[in-house]
Amino acid sequence: MKKQIANRCILVISLFMAGCQLNKGVLLPSVSIPPAKLAQMNDVEELKEKAEQAVQQQQWSEALAYYERAKNLQPDDSALQAAYQNTLNQRNIHVTKLQNRLFLLQASVLSEEIKLLQGMAAADPNNPTVRAKLQQSMKKQGELHRFLVECAEAAISVARPRRGKECLELANKLPYKSADTEHLALISNTLDELAKTQKNTKSTNLQKTKTTLENSSSPLVTNSQTLSSLSNPKLLALKKVKRIELSEKFNEAVQHQQFKEAQQLLTEIQQTQPFYRTRKQHNQLKQAINQYVKKQTQKGIELYSTGDPEGALAIWQPLTELMPNDEELNNHISRAKRFISKLNQLQENESTNSSPTKTQ
Repeated sequence: MKKQIANRCILVISLFMAGCQLNKGVLLPSVSIPPAKLAQMNDVEELKEKAEQAVQQQQWSEALAYYERAKNLQPDDSALQAAYQNTLNQRNIHVTKLQNRLFLLQASVLSEEIKLLQGMAAADPNNPTVRAKLQQSMKKQGELHRFLVECAEAAISVARPRRGKECLELANKLPYKSADTEHLALISNTLDELAKTQKNTKSTNLQKTKTTLENSSSPLVTNSQTLSSLSNPKLLALKKVKRIELSEKFNEAVQHQQFKEAQQLLTEIQQTQPFYRTRKQHNQLKQAINQYVKKQTQKGIELYSTGDPEGALAIWQPLTELMPNDEELNNHISRAKRFISKLNQLQENESTNSSPTKTQ
């Protein structure tokens, strides 16, 4: 009996050892990747990583070059092909955006350029250089006008009325006259209606949110010793609604060149939500003020050059409230005051000299 048990134990141990050897063979196959193939795979991964970094930095040509090299190493990799095509599409979108910005910039200055060239051509009609530049500008205005109209139409399709109005206003500033005035009027009316609808929808949503928060059963303010206002979700939500309302008023004030009111609204926004970043609004206001002051300064210069220093001074002096440290503006004001002072002095001297002398 003991001998049978011993034989069975030997048989079990033998089978167990054989199973271990079998499992060892299955789990650890003696298959290895060739060194050349392994090096190629590492090269592809490195190229893909470099390409992704280039995409993040918008270095499109470098990214595409890296993907091209990786494709040459692994031409059958479908994921690599897709990454290359996606990068190519992103590059094309980026170039299109830059081209559109270039067209908008050209349109913003082309109307003034044509007026200046027309004036130069009228003053010197035999100047071939001026005539050639005027012809080029007149030809370009048609292309830009078509682009701006398409820009306004595209803005309707993506529900961006402000961008559409900007494109349409630039198109109307060009001397180019389109025969399809009814179509332009239709675009303008559609943009106005779209802007009105968006404004009403936004105001309605804000009012609903505000009403819901105000009618909520939870208290607005809790014990200040145990819970600060920054940790009160309802109070934070109300402040956010208030900030959005003030931001809309701020944008309208900037648009209507009510800069003092815009500055006050910006202060209120900061007081409502102290941790809300207002850098974008600050830059927007600063840029709008700079453009306005520059435009008004030029108007004053034109009046001054036509012999109206009082009119120029009436335009320049209010600008100092917006930009008190503008050196150019202050120089214009000082020059106009000196001119007016000398003019008054000359008039007084002339009056004194022309008065009849008293008989002695």
